[in-house]
Amino acid sequence: MIVFSKRLSILMTIILIAVCLLSCSNITEQEMIYDAGLHIVSAESMQIVKTIPGIRNASALMIYPGKLFMASRDGIVRCYDSNDLSLLGEYNVGAASPAGYSDLVFSPTENTAYLIGAMGKILELSIPDCEVLDEFSVSQAPVLLAVTSGVPGDLWVVDGPHNTIDRVDIQVNESSKTMNLSSYTIIQSIEPSGYYSDSLLVGTSHGIYKLEATEYGNTRLVYLARYGSSSSWTGFCSIPHDSNYIAIKNGTTIGELCVYDNGLPYPAVGLSNTSYIEGNGWITAAGNDYINMYALGSLGDGTCRLYRYTYIGPSYGVNGYADFNGYPVDMKISDSGQIYILTVEQ
Repeated sequence: MIVFSKRLSILMTIILIAVCLLSCSNITEQEMIYDAGLHIVSAESMQIVKTIPGIRNASALMIYPGKLFMASRDGIVRCYDSNDLSLLGEYNVGAASPAGYSDLVFSPTENTAYLIGAMGKILELSIPDCEVLDEFSVSQAPVLLAVTSGVPGDLWVVDGPHNTIDRVDIQVNESSKTMNLSSYTIIQSIEPSGYYSDSLLVGTSHGIYKLEATEYGNTRLVYLARYGSSSSWTGFCSIPHDSNYIAIKNGTTIGELCVYDNGLPYPAVGLSNTSYIEGNGWITAAGNDYINMYALGSLGDGTCRLYRYTYIGPSYGVNGYADFNGYPVDMKISDSGQIYILTVEQ
């Protein structure tokens, strides 16, 4: 499941690491490098079963049947066998960028992928050979992408510095609508519904919004959380084939989020079966068992923690965790249930 994917705080972690590298040496921005590790983690034991260390500037992951794609800030996309992580291909898709290549999402309608590239560009790539089919811009500084799978579907682009969301018509790769959020409600996460093909949740520093592609090409952004208006929503994970989400509130509380259509202008939301979690910069993904989801965050000391949250009874809530070395960059889960974690190595 996408999160989103990636979270803005994870992007900031990588930028801070890059700044530290620059401040501690004489290297230029174009020469800036870090090493990442790609890990396969068992969903059952939550232990690493295989690692590929020393991957330069790796920044984003994407699952495709039988394959795992990895983007890097060098402008390279690598394709791995999802079972044993053998390298199947390596493709140069653009110029190196220390701030680019931060999100990679699959568009099932087109069987293509969208990747944030260099200089604010978005690349559309053929899958699996990663040919650049199009390169376009809809905002100055895209940081998060999401795809809704309606017909024909839409690409949604979050511009972090400007706090906007663009709805992109994937048939022509042009923005059809730009939504501006108030400066005090900073966008932190965006996640497509696992049930509605034209709906997403947007988590901000002050509440939740529901974003919908409506009939006749219209777009609706509805503020949801009177209940959570003073809360920061740092991560969502859609539950497969369900209208509910697993949500992270204020960085420390995880639970199941339900949106109630109560007929009022601002529908209500409820967070149940909550557990305490420790960390920040959350990345979430749903398991393939329709029982568990996983949340990966940073403990701030060069360690990342992976939580397993069970959303089907009787054992609701956090049901195990494991710690790994490094700062979290991305996480994806394959249809076979394997967890792939990308970390910045120490």
